[in-house]
Amino acid sequence: MNQGLRVWGYWRTLNLLGNFNADPDPIKKDNIMFSGFLGDVLGNYEAATGSTHFDQPGSLNFVWKDGREFPYDHHSLIEAVHRNFETSRLGFFPCEPGWSFTVCNIFAAQGMYGHDKLHGTTKWADYKDRWRRTLDEEYLTPDGSYSHIRSNLTGLSWDTGEMPGGAYHAHASGRFIDILPGHYRRALALDLKEARPIMEALSGMVADGKLDLELPREPDRHRQTSTAVTTWTKLIGGAALVGDETLARAAIAGADAQLPTGGRWPERPLDGSAASIGGFLVARWSAPLTLGELNIRGYVPPSGPLLVDTAWDDVLVVLARSTDGRSLDLALTPSGEHDLPDVGLTLEALEPHRRYGVTNRSGDSIREVAEFIADADGRAVTSIAVTGFTKLRVETTDSGKA
Repeated sequence: MNQGLRVWGYWRTLNLLGNFNADPDPIKKDNIMFSGFLGDVLGNYEAATGSTHFDQPGSLNFVWKDGREFPYDHHSLIEAVHRNFETSRLGFFPCEPGWSFTVCNIFAAQGMYGHDKLHGTTKWADYKDRWRRTLDEEYLTPDGSYSHIRSNLTGLSWDTGEMPGGAYHAHASGRFIDILPGHYRRALALDLKEARPIMEALSGMVADGKLDLELPREPDRHRQTSTAVTTWTKLIGGAALVGDETLARAAIAGADAQLPTGGRWPERPLDGSAASIGGFLVARWSAPLTLGELNIRGYVPPSGPLLVDTAWDDVLVVLARSTDGRSLDLALTPSGEHDLPDVGLTLEALEPHRRYGVTNRSGDSIREVAEFIADADGRAVTSIAVTGFTKLRVETTDSGKA
């Protein structure tokens, strides 16, 4: 697989300016914002799907403009990340040459943890103590938060403008839950202490499922424009943090009312940069498992009914999960502005010849909206209406075969 230069081609210039090295290999030295992030993504992908495609030698092949190739795979990439950690005097290694960001080093640590979980290696176990010492002795601030950035050469930090005050209690995918569980509990307690009174006040403003607010705009990620996308993202995330689903849904509706551009992908549907919209989508469509929890769990083969096909261009499938191996919980919403009166669902891994019902659980009452019988292969096709955010359950309606 040839990885696009638009994604990683920047590194040769940064490497030349910062390290006086013209090597364009994006994995070998520094560049944790690419190698560390990619390692974490590969682990999450394998834990979610069970695919070992990227374990194959050369499955990640980076080809430079002059034809030079830099072949990697999940294993060799994590080995490079581990080697960069081991050779760093600070204990963290850089994004831009000379500058090490806490969040990037968390992603890289989670990448090593995930690889250990999936493949029985000990990369994270071997480095964990030193990584924790660097976090607590080099990055911890007197108020209990962590500096966002520090110089590997001088130890100096500065506020990049990316984080309020240039520090945070926890960050990245899972807030330390997989790599340092004790730090996770501490960070969660500190975040809840700040978030709870704010979210309680906002919760009191919800009326009929709506939050009648127009949130202020903040500088966007690239600092050239401002947007309210990041402000709504914080509110949705804060509501989820304190477990207030009513406030979270109201905040999502409020964002929908304030932010639409009228466009659909590949045009930007919200008034913000691609980076800010990406963060918003994570907060809005987060799965039941955080990526850190997925790391802890590793790969578990799916059990129970599966949704294998639907009108993917018209509907967003927010949830498709079986918790008991027999029923299937679904959450769907139109990807456009209009409700969908007839959406087809193709289901597999059902019990052959069994009668199933589909119930709508979006409101206060439960009502049956479809019924079908699985064929001899445990497969069935049915259709339902998707009206706004629609929660469904597919489950058997009889005690024996039809």
